Amino acid sequence: MSLLMSLLMSLLRESGAKRRSSQSGEWGHSMPPHRSTLQDPPLCSGFLKDDRLRAIGLARRGSFCDIGFMPHTFENRHIVVTGGAGALGCEVCSLLLYSGAKVSMPAFSDAELENFEYREHSNLYAARRVNLADEEQASGFYRQAVDQQGPLWASVHIAGGFGMGKIADTELKDFRRQLDLNLVTCFNSTKAAVRHMRNNGGQGGRIVNIAARPALEPRQGAGMTAYATAKAGVAAFTVALAEELAGENILVNAIAPSIIDTEANRQSMPDADYSKWPKPDELARQIVMLISPSNTVTRGSIITVYGRS
Repeated sequence: MSLLMSLLMSLLRESGAKRRSSQSGEWGHSMPPHRSTLQDPPLCSGFLKDDRLRAIGLARRGSFCDIGFMPHTFENRHIVVTGGAGALGCEVCSLLLYSGAKVSMPAFSDAELENFEYREHSNLYAARRVNLADEEQASGFYRQAVDQQGPLWASVHIAGGFGMGKIADTELKDFRRQLDLNLVTCFNSTKAAVRHMRNNGGQGGRIVNIAARPALEPRQGAGMTAYATAKAGVAAFTVALAEELAGENILVNAIAPSIIDTEANRQSMPDADYSKWPKPDELARQIVMLISPSNTVTRGSIITVYGRS
């Protein structure tokens, strides 16, 4: 292990500022955000088999050292990632699996798992056809995940959905669908996660939700009022719950992305300056930092991750 650490540090010193000159990763948010969570195949980098190559890959991406922890911080810790097959979710799963975590992931459809590059990983438990908007299905998934992977340390709620539509064009069923996709899935997942975190031997836990820029800046939600309302609910839910659970050492936070640099977003906005958009791997590192055991103080925060956009 010491050889691996020495290699990492050596590579970091050599690469310096050049390490961040190129970014990879796709996913979208805020227009459109979680759409790829359900539809697009994961596009994060492949799993490296050799430890030396793995160290090189991590160093070049800055996957661990940039956020203040080294590989295996999550050794044998169980973490649920909803929406794990999307571009952001794939990056989160990649970092966690590299660091020794046991990852559990619900998949809304069979296609999600078929396209997920880590589906055969020994530390991954994946369940098919789980509708997190259904309380019983969400609860059942968490119960099965804990049975398979052990006590729950953290839960990351990326699953969701996006929808444009002016008020005259938005039917009530569409409004409710946005609430179900974004707020209800978050509520059901969080409720189930908290139940299991309270039974993990007093360790507490970590929860990260995904809000959005229009949730904090509602004027940006013009033309997407249902989506903005649902994400504002996620933000308020996060802050209120963080206060409720603080005494149990269950720290709850959220990130609020702007438009994320994904292939889908580039295609929908071909004239945009993509260099200003935050990258999925950058957001993944922020999420992983918040659920790290080294985070002992941050709670109730909606962290803006806008990049330069």
